[in-house]
Amino acid sequence: MAIGFCVFAQKPAKPVNLKPQIKFESDTFDYGSLKESEPAVHFFTFKNTGNAPLIIVKVDKSCGCTTPQWPTEPIKPGATGKIRVEYDTKGRIGDFTKAVFVYTNVPGPPIILIIKGTVEMPPQPEQKIEIPQH
Repeated sequence: MAIGFCVFAQKPAKPVNLKPQIKFESDTFDYGSLKESEPAVHFFTFKNTGNAPLIIVKVDKSCGCTTPQWPTEPIKPGATGKIRVEYDTKGRIGDFTKAVFVYTNVPGPPIILIIKGTVEMPPQPEQKIEIPQH
């Protein structure tokens, strides 16, 4: 009877609210000055600060000049991951600011990552102008 009383006297366990959370070290990266046709790659590092596995569902880009790659396996609580973002500088002289949209199993809008920089004109070979002698 004492055992039965102890079992019924215990409070029911609170349901655990399992949620993943994503925290980026930084959501913006400035490449600075780049040479045209020079590879421009950056890794955005993040951590699952929640208590359930984090899933990156997809990553969209704002233009075809940007190529993201992301982990397809769930990220365990406390673990880190990286999203690789490459910007194609070929033929894109001047300033740029591009966005990458990260969709996860965390409720809410996508996370927006920003890359920016300036693609410099490649140096042009000097042309010698010869003046004819009379």
